Amino acid sequence: MSATAPNLDRSRASKLWTWLVDAEGSTRTYALLRVGTVCLCWAEWAEAFIGTHGYSTDRLLTAMGLQLCGFLTLIGLYTRVASALFALTTLALYYYWGHYKGVEAYIHHHSWLMVAFSVFVALAPAGRSYSVDRWLALHRGGTPREKLAERGPLWPLRLVAFQISAVYFWGAYDKLQPGFLSGVRMQHHFMRFFWGSDYPQWSGFPLLAQVAAIGTILVEFGLAFLLFVPRLQLPCIIVAVLFHWGLYETLPVGPFTLSVYLGLLAFVDPNVVHRIIDTLGAPVGPSQPSQPNQPNER
Repeated sequence: MSATAPNLDRSRASKLWTWLVDAEGSTRTYALLRVGTVCLCWAEWAEAFIGTHGYSTDRLLTAMGLQLCGFLTLIGLYTRVASALFALTTLALYYYWGHYKGVEAYIHHHSWLMVAFSVFVALAPAGRSYSVDRWLALHRGGTPREKLAERGPLWPLRLVAFQISAVYFWGAYDKLQPGFLSGVRMQHHFMRFFWGSDYPQWSGFPLLAQVAAIGTILVEFGLAFLLFVPRLQLPCIIVAVLFHWGLYETLPVGPFTLSVYLGLLAFVDPNVVHRIIDTLGAPVGPSQPSQPNQPNER
């Protein structure tokens, strides 16, 4: 028995290492992340760096990074270089414009999520699917077959998954304080956004607010860990989608909901994503055989 336990531990460690580092799969998920991340960053930040707001040197460099490198990343042209420069731009937005310059709009919790996604896209072979780079490679003779394959390492995708897990874990951890656990913060949100200044006279209002607060913490802690359990991933993703849809409908969370939806792709097997896309693009029904020309009726 003592000999079996070390072997079992080594087997588990080997499987974990394979999942974390050695696993490979379809790169179509990276392409979706690439396009989605650029669109989210543009929607949130690009307007502040257009010409009508004036240009200093730092604003001009940031605008070029967001717009030019963002566009090249979006279409997948010179993807490796463009996505790296785009990631550096988002890091500059967060640290330089946000923390150093003190612009609060760049240091919200959802801001870091978009910055992290841009970095992970830059680390991934995100130009191997749905990109101009791939189109050029397919139409250029002499390209090695391994560079044409929509396949690559999955460890950057694991980083996306860990980032989403961290959002849930620390979001729940930060709520472990009396103001939230008692339901007072939930009451405040309800009165601010829906009710008004008069305290509701319902007898069960404080209890309902406390149940909602504790339920939120349990959902976030649960998703932080259970999304990694293969058999529970589908129901957990459904719970996450409904949970964030509810947040979007009731609170001013900005692009956070869409950012999380994009990150949830990291918990779906990339090969499954590949097959689903193939299915969506497949013709409906059997192809119709061509009909012979019929003589003109007189």
